[in-house]
Amino acid sequence: MAENVDNLTREPASEVQTNGSSKAEPVSAANKFPHTEIRGRYDKYRSAYWGAAIATLGMRYAMRPFSRQWWEPENKSGAVYNYKDNVLKKYLYGGVAGLLMYAITILYARSTLKDIRSIFSETMAWETGKKAEDISFKDLWQSKNDIIHRTMRNYLKYNFRRSFVNIFFFVPFFPGVANFFKSKLGYSLHAESGGDWGVGANSAYLFSDVIYREETFFEGLQRFIDQKINHTDKTGDVVTTADLISLYDRHAKDKNPNYTFSGRMDTQRWKNDQRLFGRIAELMNQTYNNEPNHEQANFTVPKLIYLLGNGLIDPEHMERSLAYIETAGHNPGMDEVKQMAKALGSGMSLEEASQRGISSPAQKDVPLAGNDNPGAQPEQENKHTAKLAGETRTTARDILASASGAQSLTEKALQGNGTGAGLAAG
Repeated sequence: MAENVDNLTREPASEVQTNGSSKAEPVSAANKFPHTEIRGRYDKYRSAYWGAAIATLGMRYAMRPFSRQWWEPENKSGAVYNYKDNVLKKYLYGGVAGLLMYAITILYARSTLKDIRSIFSETMAWETGKKAEDISFKDLWQSKNDIIHRTMRNYLKYNFRRSFVNIFFFVPFFPGVANFFKSKLGYSLHAESGGDWGVGANSAYLFSDVIYREETFFEGLQRFIDQKINHTDKTGDVVTTADLISLYDRHAKDKNPNYTFSGRMDTQRWKNDQRLFGRIAELMNQTYNNEPNHEQANFTVPKLIYLLGNGLIDPEHMERSLAYIETAGHNPGMDEVKQMAKALGSGMSLEEASQRGISSPAQKDVPLAGNDNPGAQPEQENKHTAKLAGETRTTARDILASASGAQSLTEKALQGNGTGAGLAAG
């Protein structure tokens, strides 16, 4: 069922012959002129985890005045401390710092998992047939949706790294470590050794993030939802074509590491992106009441995740992608989309398969996102919506007309009112 984006790669730089050998010419794929190289732009993305982690590290100093009495290697009588009575007290300072770091790591992991469930549960319900509230961690882990699958692996990867570096706070507590340093290296561990190692390990991890870390698709999706859907500190912001193209670009790059958006805006591919994601932006803005919902649109974030994660949105297959978008945006669930994808997968033509997904507000009562009483639609409004559906909406039938050489209603909308271009410019 899924179409992939493996074939989406950067256009190769022109090749020139130099002394009989092929060498890439330093020409930008975006503008055909020598590009300006930027090497000092570090810290492209830093996880919100570090803000809490760095603040937490400072809390360890609260224990310092109370733990100094245990910092001497021997007591006044010269007796050697035993493991239980001495080591736990001597290295208490570093241990407390480690516990604080594990606490913030666990807290951040739990908050992230709540976001994962909140965003992906409905998408998973369509995939598994379960209720959204019954989706388990195992369901998420075993998802066939590329976006959910990759998000779950990133979730475990990053939390494993954070947990691993925090182990260094507790190294002095391990039996035999202190004796090893004293007998082999001639060095007696100090009470602050664990704290020093833990802070050093976390600093090295933070440095690697500053140099190499990039925003994941899920982190970009969190920001997108917070600003464009929930309007947190961003009142008045609407979903734009550029927002959605950026998300798709991140998804394509994660799926195929060799993929890089060419940056060219004078190509048919860019026009296809404008048309596809401009239409999604229209539907999402209506769905989330960023603008009047004159189409009874129902294109939610979970539907976007379903279509992207299953490869059903692909600028290389415009008409098919638009058919999926219109079907998803004018039905309450994704059953019609699944039927269409199954039919196409069995070799059925787009014209035949799309008949399974055609739906219009005049035929169905489609619940609106954010509408507390979706069934309460005045009769006059229903008639008006039905008229709009026949005049301005792009349905699966319109897509088929475009595929056969006729100009689709979507193209008319883009050319006539400039909605898609306006959103793209945003």
